[in-house]
Amino acid sequence: MAGSIGLFIRMALYLGGAFVAGQGWATFNPEAGTLTIQIEPLVEVLAGLSVFGGTFAASRIVKKKGGTT
Repeated sequence: MAGSIGLFIRMALYLGGAFVAGQGWATFNPEAGTLTIQIEPLVEVLAGLSVFGGTFAASRIVKKKGGTT
């Protein structure tokens, strides 16, 4: 089970990286060897992910204490 979850997380990170690069939010300068990431567009994505993670964690806590969600 742990191996499957690790693989899923790795694949999700690959997808996220490809999405960020595809949107132009991250650019690589081969001459300077630098990666530049624009923060402003990523704030919306990070805010959405934090809300999703928070609601998921809250539901797990409630279920662990015997409640239902």
